Amino acid sequence: MPLLKIMDRTGHSTIDLSTATKVEIDEAMARVNTMLASGGRVATRKAGETDYTVSKTFDPTKDDSLVFPHNVGG
Repeated sequence: MPLLKIMDRTGHSTIDLSTATKVEIDEAMARVNTMLASGGRVATRKAGETDYTVSKTFDPTKDDSLVFPHNVGG
């Protein structure tokens, strides 16, 4: 089941892409694209894998995706 988790300053949202409506998917993709445009990253993995791969693009074919904002500070 493809899950999309979007992290932000208030916590996270989890969207099940296999059961989400077109409107829910469009809203989630708008959030993902905004985060990626501002330096965010996506960590993805396929079912059965234990390691995530970090990238600058979203791949909806992956089973588990975590989108997180650009880290600032030190």
